[in-house]
Amino acid sequence: MTVIRQAYRERNRARINAQARRYRKRHREIINARRRNPVRVACRHCGVTFVAVPPNRKYCQVCSPPFDGYAKNILRNFDLSRPEWNAMYAAQGGVCAIRSCNKPATDVDHDHRTGRVRKLLCRGCNVQLGHLELDDWHAAALEYLRSWK
Repeated sequence: MTVIRQAYRERNRARINAQARRYRKRHREIINARRRNPVRVACRHCGVTFVAVPPNRKYCQVCSPPFDGYAKNILRNFDLSRPEWNAMYAAQGGVCAIRSCNKPATDVDHDHRTGRVRKLLCRGCNVQLGHLELDDWHAAALEYLRSWK
């Protein structure tokens, strides 16, 4: 939670709690029905059946990434679970897969044509490699650099 949001909640604690009480009072039947009849779904990644809380949850506890946007995108876009990502990270020693770079591996490198995951790279190497895959961009960038000599 950000400092600004935390300060806002502290200043407005009574109002926020009152809103939550009103919501629970208005939606009592729905809340109780969810508690009595929990939604059971199959994990999209591994297929294990689990109780989904909240009801729209799509991944089990093992396969779900940490609750930040980037990790959710890894799971959604590359079909890579948290254990698989951790195994790749450990196999690389936590550093970028490009030998001359020793920065932390934070990005998933993948083939843009096939979508196949290759290895983990640092942000800078991943962006540069993405540009190298685009033949038109590479030629235009070289032309731009030559124009400044």
